[in-house]
Amino acid sequence: MSPRAFRLRAAHLPALRATLQEDVDANLFSLGVLRTWGLDGQEGARWWGVGDARRLRAAVWVGRPVPDPGPRTPAGLAVPWGEEAAAEAVGRALAAAGPPRLVIGPRASSDALWRGLGQPTPRVWYDQRLYACRQVAPGPALAIRPARPDELDRVADMAGRMMAEDLGEDPRARDPEGHLRLVRARLLAGRVLVAEADGELVFKLDVGTRTEEGAQVGGTWVPPHRRGAGLATAGMRAATRLLLAQVPAVTLHVNEANAPAVRAYLAAGFRPAAAFRLASL
Repeated sequence: MSPRAFRLRAAHLPALRATLQEDVDANLFSLGVLRTWGLDGQEGARWWGVGDARRLRAAVWVGRPVPDPGPRTPAGLAVPWGEEAAAEAVGRALAAAGPPRLVIGPRASSDALWRGLGQPTPRVWYDQRLYACRQVAPGPALAIRPARPDELDRVADMAGRMMAEDLGEDPRARDPEGHLRLVRARLLAGRVLVAEADGELVFKLDVGTRTEEGAQVGGTWVPPHRRGAGLATAGMRAATRLLLAQVPAVTLHVNEANAPAVRAYLAAGFRPAAAFRLASL
């Protein structure tokens, strides 16, 4: 008999926390969402699972736009965790309820979720690797600081260029107002760290999640004409050192084929962990 997926309710909260705690580094994003919003506090977002109130075999956070574009329209992000058969069952449920446009998470459960969605042809399909740091490696570090409100346009441009390079789609063209709104919210929350040289921003990093267990970062960007000078490594050392003064670990995930980025993270003190997947329609 195939597993049955369902929307999680308050009775499942202890089991959900226990499930996500099985691998804190891999589930930092989901733990952060749960701590900040609970099960039902985030507009448009839902938690799905397979199991019961004592034990969940899979747990998937799904964010959907508001208003929801409808069950036939892929939109939003899904972040899965758990057994493959159970994650696949959640995928089948999401295919009917409203499929995600983007899936990011541990590779086995993400691939299973994608199978449950009907294995649609992806626009992007990346082998990624989770990296974690608990002690920064010695070496040069940039003077890192939170981005200022007057730097919004520059930061939004860097964020858009990063996404265009990584995902092959520029949010500045697809949804310029929505992109600016998201970047502004991150900046005003103090979650965008930058470094400058000669009046130019030469390094940017976003703090995506921060909980008592750790922080997950992403959106790292160095302008192309500044690359090759060690700025990414020096910026990661500075940003990670700043965060490790507040949390026990910092994680990120990166495309395994992006050798320069991998070298920079290793040189800053990050070490490889779980295999991840990034898939997008």
